[in-house]
Amino acid sequence: MFIKKITFFFRYALAEDEPFSLKRRLLLSSLLMGIILCVIDILVNHFLLTSVLAQVIPLFIAIFAVLLFYYVRFKPIEKLSISIAVFITITVVWLFKGGINGSNNLISLVILLVAMALVSDKSKIYVLIFYISINFFISFIQLRYPEMSTTFSSERKRIIDYLITLVLCSGLLFFIIKILEKDYSRERLRAEESERNFKSLSENSLDQISRFDRQLRHLYINRAGTELLGLSLDKILGKTYSELEIANRAQYMDLEDILETVFTLGTPISTQVLIEKDTSKTYLDFRIFPEFDEHSNVKSVLCVSRDISALKQTEIALSKTIADKDRFISILAHDIKNPFNSILGFSDLLSNNFREYNIEKTGKMLKIINQTAIFTNDLLDEILVWGRAHSGSLPYKPQYIKFQDLISKVIEPLSANIKSKNISITSNTETLIVFADKNMLKTIMRNLITNAVKFTNIGGQIIISAKQNNDFVTITVSDNGVGIDKTILENLFTISKVQSTPGTSNEQGTGLGLLICNEFVQRHGGKIWVESQINKGSDFSFSLPNKLMI
Repeated sequence: MFIKKITFFFRYALAEDEPFSLKRRLLLSSLLMGIILCVIDILVNHFLLTSVLAQVIPLFIAIFAVLLFYYVRFKPIEKLSISIAVFITITVVWLFKGGINGSNNLISLVILLVAMALVSDKSKIYVLIFYISINFFISFIQLRYPEMSTTFSSERKRIIDYLITLVLCSGLLFFIIKILEKDYSRERLRAEESERNFKSLSENSLDQISRFDRQLRHLYINRAGTELLGLSLDKILGKTYSELEIANRAQYMDLEDILETVFTLGTPISTQVLIEKDTSKTYLDFRIFPEFDEHSNVKSVLCVSRDISALKQTEIALSKTIADKDRFISILAHDIKNPFNSILGFSDLLSNNFREYNIEKTGKMLKIINQTAIFTNDLLDEILVWGRAHSGSLPYKPQYIKFQDLISKVIEPLSANIKSKNISITSNTETLIVFADKNMLKTIMRNLITNAVKFTNIGGQIIISAKQNNDFVTITVSDNGVGIDKTILENLFTISKVQSTPGTSNEQGTGLGLLICNEFVQRHGGKIWVESQINKGSDFSFSLPNKLMI
């Protein structure tokens, strides 16, 4: 029980459970051993019947060491306490314990060694200069004023004092070295454990973790980092990004400027880098942190990067959705407002002048109002369909469909316009059976055929054809109309560039038809494309998965 209490006292006194620095812990150990040895010195001097002054001096030093111990243990004033300890201890012991003839040289050397072990590298030279200066100063005083130095009454007492001091100083050095070894071993084990934990964590991390020295060379890289670079560990360590044999080296070399900035400023930096490899794109989020040495200089840089490609794709998709929404609102605000203005204008004229207008003029105005209302209704229908398709709320119910029957039902309501422009429509799809959602496929074909009629000149021709292979069936609607300019072709299926061009007979459209076709084709797992030449016509094609009936 007594040993446990003693052990607890020493652990508490030396702050073994506190996050103290090694130097601060060493100073505590030195002061505690110094206090114990001063007490022993007092007792030995008392039993040897030495002078009162010989007993008072170690008592004075012990009291002073207790005060220093308190402040070092509970107050962060290490440097001040070291300076005071060196000055006062050397001066007092030297002058009042025999001067040059005494054993104070042993004590002063011990204090010097402790002070040199405690202070920083930059301060060691100043401590040494201070120590030598004090020795010269005290030697000068003893030379000029020898009466100030206490002398021994006999050679026997001087030798006894020397032996006692030798034993105490040797004991103090022994305990300090043992404590230093113990603290050093503890700190080394902690560092090794911390490094093991770091490596264990980093090697099992999905993030790429690497460390760089001042020359921007790799000091460490985890498994995820080597997999990302596509190189083995031995081919990465000790090399900069510019020295690595990787295909996308130039994209990584931009990081070297950022690493250099962190070394210079000593502040963390975050950045995102796009790494392109073959046909894939990888977005990496880099967090770069400085690591400092005991002098607050940046000794290395830790780099943690995370693959944010999925997040970036979501961000891009979200940006596109927001752009689509803005365009959607723009269509509502612009394309609906114009026809309503037309309806309101003509209806206002009729309301105010219906008694003055003849039947022919009234009929023309009513026809314009009716056509505008039909166009507005079509626009609202297409906006509603596109919105439902874009949000995924439109039901998808695929079934086997006889394609030629569906074409006939699509062409029937368009026959008047087709006849007025004397356009011939032919199809080679009599035996084609497709697996698709009937309503969606009908909408696709109606939009494509309507566009073909719209941009085909009077007396033109439209051909509907199909090709099948094991995986897909490709359906094409071809016309020999006016064709489409290359600048318009690039944005036909993009809502941010929706365009409505008047037809050959000045037919009007909403500009949303091809967007709806694109949405519905993608819903089936296919794709849509167009080939066109000015004044030669256009071929609109789309593919559907080919699921043959069994």
